[in-house]
Amino acid sequence: MLAMLGARALGFAYGMLASLKDIRRNASWLTGMIIVQAIDWIGTLVAVQVGKVTLAQVSTASFLPTLFIAVLGTELLRLGRSADRGKAR
Repeated sequence: MLAMLGARALGFAYGMLASLKDIRRNASWLTGMIIVQAIDWIGTLVAVQVGKVTLAQVSTASFLPTLFIAVLGTELLRLGRSADRGKAR
């Protein structure tokens, strides 16, 4: 079960990195990934808070989603700003 989850996580990470090569074309998918990562992060924090798992058990799950959200969000904002500048010309 963990191998299947790990494979999916690697697939999502690869997809997010590959999508950054053409942000304009993949903006909706990247936005969806931001939502997925936010749900993942919130779920992890709730599980730790209620005692289902310890922080040590979910070590990377406690911070990697925020890293993905920051990178993807920054790139999408940059795309939006460059599109706005193009309209102003």
